[in-house]
Amino acid sequence: MRSRHCEGSCVQTVVRRPVAGRPRVTTPAEDRYIAVVAKRNQRSTSTRVTSMVTAAIGKTISATTVRRRLHMNGLYARVPRICVPLSVQSRGARLKWCCLHVNWTVSDCGSDYVHR
Repeated sequence: MRSRHCEGSCVQTVVRRPVAGRPRVTTPAEDRYIAVVAKRNQRSTSTRVTSMVTAAIGKTISATTVRRRLHMNGLYARVPRICVPLSVQSRGARLKWCCLHVNWTVSDCGSDYVHR
């Protein structure tokens, strides 16, 4: 802060210095809001977070900007992990196959088996 003296009274002003580069699209408050939305909806992608934030603040923000703001807050990999649960029949068939092949070796698998 810089102080300026005017006729005996002290007035404090905040001077925001100009910086090089493109101006930021979001304010610090909007950056915090992006992090809050992402933490509330942990399974959502950055594109989904973008649409939620855009609807809330009424300003268009790109998904790349949201990703950068999330990285600044230590939040990474906004990719949902969706696993389709197996049906009862599929689980039974898988268990039956595993029980039949429990004692197999690499040579039993034949040429189709790729050992890594």
